[in-house]
Amino acid sequence: MSHTVKVAVQFKVTERPQLTRAMAALGWTLVQNGQARQYGGTSMGYPYVAVNPDKTGSGYDVGIKPEGGVLGFYTDFYGGSVGKTLGEGFFKLKQEFASAVIEDEFPNASLTRQRDEQGNIIVEITEWN
Repeated sequence: MSHTVKVAVQFKVTERPQLTRAMAALGWTLVQNGQARQYGGTSMGYPYVAVNPDKTGSGYDVGIKPEGGVLGFYTDFYGGSVGKTLGEGFFKLKQEFASAVIEDEFPNASLTRQRDEQGNIIVEITEWN
């Protein structure tokens, strides 16, 4: 029996480059036309798959598919690997994504990124060219 659920998070289809960079910052790889690892050693095909760096039995991937103008995310949170690396409700992913958008919006700025004690990302624009 699969535990795969749709995650209540949305990114626009056009934001895939920033999403790819955000995933990479968290150690994940985004591939096209892949098989997402799911519960019980099964897999399911998706147009995009975020490959979990955790290769243990509960290191499930995230299947991603366009649904209109947004991307739908499907994964299995069992075992905690997805939540640990992407954050509960994909909070860490959302922060990394926001950082990627800021970098694109201010290409001539010098940005520094740090994490506070709670794991939140702090982005500072230190120099504007």
